[in-house]
Amino acid sequence: MPPPDGASPRDQWARLRLLIIGQLLAAPPPRGELKQRLTELSAQTWRHPMHGGEVRFGVSTLERWLARARRSPDPATLLATVPRVDAGCTRVISAELAAAIKAQYAAHPKWHI
Repeated sequence: MPPPDGASPRDQWARLRLLIIGQLLAAPPPRGELKQRLTELSAQTWRHPMHGGEVRFGVSTLERWLARARRSPDPATLLATVPRVDAGCTRVISAELAAAIKAQYAAHPKWHI
């Protein structure tokens, strides 16, 4: 389900993360109440940015997002998902490894893994 504004999945996740913790950045809770606010936010359900279903996030996840956002002059960029290091690379088994796997399976046909 593509977003109506054409935003990439990376941008959609950044928006959701900023929506959730943005209120803590805009109006920080009084000293000693941060954990309680994070617990309240973790109890809420949010709309998944890709498929629209319900999703919840743990306190430790929200703490990590908040720490990241506080370190950055542009929290939305920092809260975007980071592409995998191996994105775009094909991962294949070499011919030598395939031959070794076949030989091992021939020697031990009852092994499953």
